[in-house]
Amino acid sequence: MLSCIKFVKEKLLQLIYEQLKYKNRLNFISFNSNVNAWHNHLQSTTECNLKVGFM
Repeated sequence: MLSCIKFVKEKLLQLIYEQLKYKNRLNFISFNSNVNAWHNHLQSTTECNLKVGFM
């Protein structure tokens, strides 16, 4: 079951990445008990920003 979850997670991240790379600006938000923005303002959609944002 774990391998299925890992596969779905990888494919979902791939889908999100493919959709975001065509946008002009982006920001990421992480949350659990707190909400944290990746940056205070929208960032340019570059290959580097996408890789850093997905880490």
